[in-house]
Amino acid sequence: MNKGKKFCLLANNVDESYLRNSYTFALAKGIGIDFTPTFQYVDLYDNGEYMGSYLVTDKVDVNSQLVDLSCNLDDVNSAANNNADLSGNYRRSNGYLSETSTRGFKKWVEMNEPTSYEDGTPLDVSAGDGAYLLEFELDERFPDEVSGVISDKGQQVVVKTSEFASQAEVDYISNFFNNAESVLYNSSSTLEDLEKVIDVESFAKVYLIQELSENLDSCSTSYYIYYDSKVDKRLHAAPVWDYDWAYGQYSNSRQIAPGRYLSPSNPEQWFARIKNIYVHNDKVYGTLNFQAQFANSVAWDTVIKYAWNGKDGFYNKAKNLVDKYASIVY
Repeated sequence: MNKGKKFCLLANNVDESYLRNSYTFALAKGIGIDFTPTFQYVDLYDNGEYMGSYLVTDKVDVNSQLVDLSCNLDDVNSAANNNADLSGNYRRSNGYLSETSTRGFKKWVEMNEPTSYEDGTPLDVSAGDGAYLLEFELDERFPDEVSGVISDKGQQVVVKTSEFASQAEVDYISNFFNNAESVLYNSSSTLEDLEKVIDVESFAKVYLIQELSENLDSCSTSYYIYYDSKVDKRLHAAPVWDYDWAYGQYSNSRQIAPGRYLSPSNPEQWFARIKNIYVHNDKVYGTLNFQAQFANSVAWDTVIKYAWNGKDGFYNKAKNLVDKYASIVY
């Protein structure tokens, strides 16, 4: 496992196999998805009392342990504000802080804008400098998050780092994500157009995992993407997280498009490719979510099929890993 100080104990309490998360993490690492959590099974005892079998994993957080971005803007923002604890600062927004669905909504923390990295190098967040970890989130959970935006298509995007984001940081993420959406949802966009705003290879790999697993949370929650100006100023899909409701574990029907209900437990159907943006209480917009739109774009016949095929392609990696796990279990 990675060396570090932040770990999660996953009980896998809805996963009788105890394999769904570990298999997905192993597959993600095998196909080269960035910042995939390391893991280890443990038997947990408390003062000699056996508490059960758990999966220890890295916590999804921006640090050298896992999501190793070029900077941590929470630290940068704190330094720009006399090393203050920004959790006590006023929260601001262009609407009600409890907003869940208004497109164009933004919320941030009142502070002095940072002007330099921690090493003193000039920083202009309004021009896109910096690094961010973002998460797509369910609208009922969105009000509890400190910083975030609702895109022009209605997608709730939480700024996980910097959690205590400035107005300029949130403005930039809002504009950048909306621009990426406009390119992705434009039927005239070419693969070259897509590659200017998103890392198509990483999105293809994460999509294939979501489709293989028929993950209930696919592109609704626990779906992470990152942006790092010192890498390439594009959105990257990573890391993967939370697959205990995948691989047929959830058998009830859910609305994935207006008037269309599916149970994510049929391996012969499309699921992630046809899923709409989730609204609330089993309701959806009549709009494909970001990942599904990507899977229906020009990337399908090029990047996604290429990632699937070949000796070292996704299919062979997934199959070989199933065989490996089967040999361990049986």
